[in-house]
Amino acid sequence: MCIRDSFISIVLILVGFFILYLGRVRTIRLDKEEYIISKATTTIICTRKKTVRSLSDIAGVQIIKKGKDAGVRDTTRYKVALIFNTGRHFSVRGTRDLNSAKLTAIKLEYFLYGHCVSEKRSEGGLEESNRI
Repeated sequence: MCIRDSFISIVLILVGFFILYLGRVRTIRLDKEEYIISKATTTIICTRKKTVRSLSDIAGVQIIKKGKDAGVRDTTRYKVALIFNTGRHFSVRGTRDLNSAKLTAIKLEYFLYGHCVSEKRSEGGLEESNRI
């Protein structure tokens, strides 16, 4: 009985550390007055990681498709990302619904440019990319 109880205690402690490690809140702030975009990640234990970039460094908005649709197993996910001039991306939102991803990308482009740039490039709306 003692060995089983200590095993359960160790498993519960490991699960607690796992939850503390994975529990985080991501906040993305677009500020036209300061002309910056910032992404802050705060964990449950209040440690914070912050990334700040200038809006002038943004090259465009892109929808990145990940996974595949193989009949019964549909692992398709879409990620809306801001692409910077350096080639790096800044993930804004992840979703399984393509229309929701398109709407988010259109709203971002209207915020950044005042009009939607991507609608003109492809007839069906925004272009998709298999990048990453």
